[in-house]
Amino acid sequence: MSTLKIHRPDQAHTAVQPVDILSFRRPWENRQRQQLDEATLRALSRAKKIRDNSECPCCNSASVVPIELDNAILNRNRLPIPGTSTLVGFHCTICENEWPADRS
Repeated sequence: MSTLKIHRPDQAHTAVQPVDILSFRRPWENRQRQQLDEATLRALSRAKKIRDNSECPCCNSASVVPIELDNAILNRNRLPIPGTSTLVGFHCTICENEWPADRS
């Protein structure tokens, strides 16, 4: 077991030694960061699906709209928060083609 040394940059050091920085996070901070990371990954995955399906596979039109379920999270004014509903597919407004969001 090693001894914990406090680094004080205001004192003159004759020999330069590597400084280990310890993190004194509280246990709940790790959980909050993990939840934030999962939410960020979900948002990135959703954005990637929308970007990958921004063009109709039949007519190559860019007028594609996402099809979402009616399960969005509501804010305090009872309005849906954009991007929180389940993305199930896409619809082309030109040729009326529809396809699932998880196509290969």
